[in-house]
Amino acid sequence: MNYHAIFIHFPIALLVIYSLLEIFSFKIVSKYRDWFYIKFSFLFIGVVSAFPALSTGEILEDLPKYDHKLVEVHSSFASATTNFYLVIAIFYILSIFSREIKIKNFILENKNLSKSVKKIFLNLSNFFYLIIKKRILIITSIIGLSLITIVGGLGGVLASGIDVDPVARFIYYLFF
Repeated sequence: MNYHAIFIHFPIALLVIYSLLEIFSFKIVSKYRDWFYIKFSFLFIGVVSAFPALSTGEILEDLPKYDHKLVEVHSSFASATTNFYLVIAIFYILSIFSREIKIKNFILENKNLSKSVKKIFLNLSNFFYLIIKKRILIITSIIGLSLITIVGGLGGVLASGIDVDPVARFIYYLFF
């Protein structure tokens, strides 16, 4: 049974929703503290659920019914997409340290840590917070959506052939 088809759609949906929430974050909703955590939830669960999809895809790689070159390009873009969103999730996680006063205070008041370690922590947490706060996430979300579109198009060609839809055909001809 093709478990890859079962596992792949959940992370795609969550990461697309995350990206759209990031792109269309209006000032009216962005000011609410929960908005950050709503976006982070879609991102985090999407990234975590992408790993079973990658694993089940690797199981299918060696099947003779698939064009090996197409599988390799699809696999490379799938890994790149997952890693791309993973980096964004790491930035979110690290920015939580600068948002959450309890965590921040715990580190700053810890007597076992040197002043230089605390200063590095403060600088890094402020840096990650600024990255998350700025419009750079709109750009990364557009890039992420582009990567998902490429992976999905190539996956559609693998599963249903080149005539699955015009977008998949266009993506296929970009690479072959």
